[in-house]
Amino acid sequence: MKYKKWTFFLVSGLFFQPVLAVMAPVLIDKVCFEVGNQEPGLRSEVLALAKKEGISPKPAQVELIKQRILQTYAKQKLKFNLEQIKKAAQEHVDRVREKAGLSLTEFKEKLKDLYHMTLTQFVRDTEHFYLKSQVMAELRKQVVITEDDLQKALRERLKESNKGFDVVFISIKEPSLPSADLAKEKAIKKQITLLKSLDKVKTFYENDKSVSFSEPSPYKKGNFLPHYEAQLQKYEKHEITEPFSDNGKMTMIWKIRKNITDHKLSETALEKERNSLYEEATKQLFDAVVSSELANSPVISNCDW
Repeated sequence: MKYKKWTFFLVSGLFFQPVLAVMAPVLIDKVCFEVGNQEPGLRSEVLALAKKEGISPKPAQVELIKQRILQTYAKQKLKFNLEQIKKAAQEHVDRVREKAGLSLTEFKEKLKDLYHMTLTQFVRDTEHFYLKSQVMAELRKQVVITEDDLQKALRERLKESNKGFDVVFISIKEPSLPSADLAKEKAIKKQITLLKSLDKVKTFYENDKSVSFSEPSPYKKGNFLPHYEAQLQKYEKHEITEPFSDNGKMTMIWKIRKNITDHKLSETALEKERNSLYEEATKQLFDAVVSSELANSPVISNCDW
């Protein structure tokens, strides 16, 4: 029996491997989405991104659609040369492999073992990074940050800073015969109320070897041991916790509220704040552009996730 030549099949958005014409086609992949004239998005591409990012296929497909749309926007609206960007990305990948001293086969194995991705994925990710960086740089030229914007941001930052507090642990060595009325602990709380300054309170007790103060630590929920967190939670509305036994000592936690009133910054700090505003505004503009292009782009989806 003579067999006909090998044939490729593309039927209803499905890719089939080459098979003998007399045999049934075997499904190996599926076109999940199409964006204009861009390269179709395959099911395997969606699943690979979902696995890499630890997300479900649906948001992974949305991300890939946005990447295709960004390519169209960059080419048609910004007149970018996508081939040059792809070339630069490929050269970067080659430099990474050569610097690691790996053959192409070894490099593919490393990508698979360490990052659970193929070389094709790595190249595409690099291309997207290069493209997005250049688009962001172009959009940044449209952003204007005035001196009023900067001062407003500084006031907001000051307001947020004053919401936080530092914690100081005050340890009191327990006497051999514990005092039921906790006289020393009450005296310390009284001095804190009167002096309102860590330095002044520490100076007041500098000759009392039974009392020690920790250095202030910025409070962030979850950064302290559970029994300390429990005390802070219990006395959430209080400046200082009630005394509690802790490793052979009585301990109190003093919450020192931040009250920053001077927001004059150095030129370096101001420039850092200004750059931060530019980055935030550019990102917002980028997201708005992509959303607008997505709303006005013909997208065909063939996969129900």
